[in-house]
Amino acid sequence: MSQVAATLNNLAVLYGKRGKYKEAEPLCKRALVIREKVNIELYSLVVFNIARSLELYSTLCLWEQ
Repeated sequence: MSQVAATLNNLAVLYGKRGKYKEAEPLCKRALVIREKVNIELYSLVVFNIARSLELYSTLCLWEQ
């Protein structure tokens, strides 16, 4: 999905360089929405993994290691 966002962004840059700003703007916005979604999903996975690690450390009393 991040490749789609990169492609949309690159196309928007190309349109912008040609002065086609009305065509570029929706592509930029769509790329941003995709990147935000991907980052939120990644962030959620990181938080989940940290929570699991904390549970393990708490169970094993390994806080000092």
